[in-house]
Amino acid sequence: MKKFRKKNKGKELNAFIERHNRNLISHFNSKNAQNQYDERDVDIGKELTVKIESIGSKDDGIAKYKSYTVIVPQARVNDKVKVMVKAIRRNLIFAELKTS
Repeated sequence: MKKFRKKNKGKELNAFIERHNRNLISHFNSKNAQNQYDERDVDIGKELTVKIESIGSKDDGIAKYKSYTVIVPQARVNDKVKVMVKAIRRNLIFAELKTS
């Protein structure tokens, strides 16, 4: 009886893994599951013009650019500024003020 259970558990586990893998593959192949940040339209070094909408807890300016949140040190609310992208993390852009 124990041997049957062990064999059966192995088959059940393999079946579970196969089902799980099929689900993952179908999920990642579906258009609805595409990560919106995979195809970046922003690169490091790119210059952006953004309007500062609010101030963060560390007195950094916070703006929006498409689906990204832009963090800009030393910016004030309602300023329209040109910034240079320094780093990108998922949906965050870290930028610095561009000096003319």
